[in-house]
Amino acid sequence: MARADPPARSSRTPDAGRSAAFAEAVGVKGPPPRLRIEVDRDRCAGNGMCLDFAPGVFAYDSRRRAEVVDPEGDALEDILVAAENCPTAAIGVTDAATGEPYEV
Repeated sequence: MARADPPARSSRTPDAGRSAAFAEAVGVKGPPPRLRIEVDRDRCAGNGMCLDFAPGVFAYDSRRRAEVVDPEGDALEDILVAAENCPTAAIGVTDAATGEPYEV
């Protein structure tokens, strides 16, 4: 009996309205700000939620821990949702100009 392939993991949030509402709730308006995105690689468990939501921003390193490869690789909403869904809270997102954190 042949095994079925598992369903593909989505690279986007399943509810785009939810991510837009999340971005609005944290005060994102107007053109996208320049971001500072940091991953605490000691806290990262490598489960890949960030890669699912913002694959243009995050990738695995050689230890299978997330790292930022392009802070402008995905929409702000997707980046914030990736940080919000990190099970170990290893992702921090701040406005590069002001240093103000986006609360996740």
